[in-house]
Amino acid sequence: MEYDKLYCNKQNIRSLLQSLFAVGCAIGMASMPIIGDIIGRRKTILLALLLNVLSTSLLLIGINYNVEFIMMIGIVLAGASSQGISSIGFISTCDFC
Repeated sequence: MEYDKLYCNKQNIRSLLQSLFAVGCAIGMASMPIIGDIIGRRKTILLALLLNVLSTSLLLIGINYNVEFIMMIGIVLAGASSQGISSIGFISTCDFC
């Protein structure tokens, strides 16, 4: 089976996706605690999990159909959701201690 849809050999796209993941992490770290204060931490974690499912779906579509723009949106959402889950989880853990 041929694996020509993987992006391991395209250095410029790989670097761009890594940078976009870092941008998504910064967006998630800045926005999710504020959203957690407004709508509640449980709803924010559920929102971040929903974003995680959406980003995984977009990444799968982007890889299978070889569409870089969809992958870029998916990787930004993946970074935002991962940092949202970890930051809200950390805040919730500190509240219980």
